[in-house]
Amino acid sequence: EAGFVQAGVFLGALGSGSSNRVAFGRVRVSGEVHPRWVQKKRADGEQVLAYELAKDRRLGTSGPRASLDTSADPCVAPGLRAVYDEARDRLAAFLESRSPADHAAANQALEALLDRAPWLAPVSYHLGRLAEEGGELEEARARYDEAIDALPDFPEALTARAGLACQAGRWDDSRRDLDRALQLQPDSPRGRLLLARIHLHGRDPGSALREASLATELAPADPDIGVRAHMTRNLALGPAWARTSTCRTAHYRVRTDLPETRAREFAARLEAMRSVYARLVPLPGASDEPAEVLVFESAEGYHAFLDLSLGDRQEDTAGVFLPWFGYLLLYDDPDADRTLEVLHHEGFHQYLQSVLPGAPTWLDEGMAEYSAGTRIEGGRVVRTGLPLAGRLRNLRGALALGWEPIPWRELMTETRTEFYGDLAALRYAQAWSLVHFLESSPAGRARLARYLERLHAGDALEEALEAAFGDELEILERDWRRHVESLEIPE
Repeated sequence: EAGFVQAGVFLGALGSGSSNRVAFGRVRVSGEVHPRWVQKKRADGEQVLAYELAKDRRLGTSGPRASLDTSADPCVAPGLRAVYDEARDRLAAFLESRSPADHAAANQALEALLDRAPWLAPVSYHLGRLAEEGGELEEARARYDEAIDALPDFPEALTARAGLACQAGRWDDSRRDLDRALQLQPDSPRGRLLLARIHLHGRDPGSALREASLATELAPADPDIGVRAHMTRNLALGPAWARTSTCRTAHYRVRTDLPETRAREFAARLEAMRSVYARLVPLPGASDEPAEVLVFESAEGYHAFLDLSLGDRQEDTAGVFLPWFGYLLLYDDPDADRTLEVLHHEGFHQYLQSVLPGAPTWLDEGMAEYSAGTRIEGGRVVRTGLPLAGRLRNLRGALALGWEPIPWRELMTETRTEFYGDLAALRYAQAWSLVHFLESSPAGRARLARYLERLHAGDALEEALEAAFGDELEILERDWRRHVESLEIPE
């Protein structure tokens, strides 16, 4: 009755030499296996077979990154060409390494060149790309605007600005810039890829597949184009599931290879969590279009799909939000509590993208972790802000060993590259605890609300920080440490 007929036992022996032989006589297996675990492992086997049969959809080997040449390069005067090429080389180094040091070097070189020649549209464009890669979307948008003001018929900058509008859900703005860019440069692989993304949003898989294929034909060796085009293609085709259950609600479309009842459960969970997200981020502009969610029955199905699409199994994740596509992916872990934490966390990322794209990384991750500590019973939220045992243990352990927390001002102004760099786990823990501390009092919640309002109004990170916290950061940091010590670690 426990489902043992669905499980297999494999025996073997490890040795050296061709003459070794091992004979097994009577073998007895005893113990207990939870039926849910057996079910998941059986599903894993089915997914291995399904994705082996779908090898034609796997991301191929990429070549070197495409050139950073732009159609505006001829406007660079000969006397500035060597400096321009050196600055682009710095940008290329960062795109290859993703290191904070290379990011700073590229930014310094490009800024210095722009100071000498503020009319150079391609320099503003490259600064926009650098800012976008670092998660600074407002800065990127300002740089692309600057490039287009200097050179209105600049297809690469128009395409880049259209991509930011796409991520923010401003589809009309995105299409307007993209149409102009493709008129100027119809063979732009990035333009064709973005058009595929727009068709994916419009649920026109045929057109999405056609444009994604064209993008890879135009840039067959570019890894960035290849990854996004393959993911677009696989999202348009859908996972290789033997069966698909779909549940549509007011704000979500959940698809899964689990039974339909589970699809409804996940959708209902997300609808309940939406009230938590809206309270945490009380800003206008949340999209009313159903957000896309894919729930895999097994871990292997989830990891294989990511491997197929990204060339990376993402083994250290149980769920992921893909900002460029707007999709949330996760698997149904045998540990139901872990599944819900992942759902609540990644669901927050998906929600925040629609109201404050490019939010500071500490805020995005800190509030997502805070959301993970939510309890729902009977379809209603009954508790929020439950302490996360793992994060609290990590933070307290580090403090006990003499680790000095990152100053708030530094943490709150870090780029995405810096936040996900060294000591990322402690940054997650500190960001979560910071949000937890601010949410624990009316005054803290008021500060967070003011901070969000200023970011939404377009303030720079430092300006928003000053407007919300003023000169009280040091006092608040001391209170935060006491708050961390007062929390009880859940069993």
